[in-house]
Amino acid sequence: MEGNIDILVKELCKLPKETGWVEFKHNNDDPKMIGEDLSALANSATLKDRDFAYMIWGVNDSTHNIVGTSVRLALQKKGQEELGRGWDRMVIACEMQFLPAPRIEIFEESTKVTLFSEMEYKNIPADDKLWSCYLHSCLMFVQGDALTNTSLRDRFGLKESSAGSVSRLIKEAVETHRIKPIDPNTAKRYMRYVPVWASV
Repeated sequence: MEGNIDILVKELCKLPKETGWVEFKHNNDDPKMIGEDLSALANSATLKDRDFAYMIWGVNDSTHNIVGTSVRLALQKKGQEELGRGWDRMVIACEMQFLPAPRIEIFEESTKVTLFSEMEYKNIPADDKLWSCYLHSCLMFVQGDALTNTSLRDRFGLKESSAGSVSRLIKEAVETHRIKPIDPNTAKRYMRYVPVWASV
């Protein structure tokens, strides 16, 4: 696998310039930049009918020379929590930018991940809102916390006045067995939720 990645990186470095679906970085690990660029790369790959998009650290974006990097994404942190690897890093990047959750489609021989540009909450399709809600509960759970109305509003960048809309989304997520309350007998304003598969 490592040999294949090595060959792929060298082939991408031969491109005359960065494209909409390839981005080279040296040591830039700003979370805001990563989130924005991931969304742009994914959308560009979709528009250009590419199966994949690439963000590669350790390559000079002007000369395309391999220069190495001090960036270690697996060790980056959000607050006191490690960002982790793969899917969780991608989901966290979307949450930090208030983007809809990545849409993941699994086929027989491949997996397609679609990342979306910024979108007003009211324009996010219902299924994508529920998926975002579920993934948020997963992130909160692995961080030793739980989803609340407040945390989900913050995830979408919504004001307190949207508490009713978020309550309806949470209710639907519970009814469709995506999340569950830690204590069903708690007063609604204090309700905390975890993924439906979580042991509490």
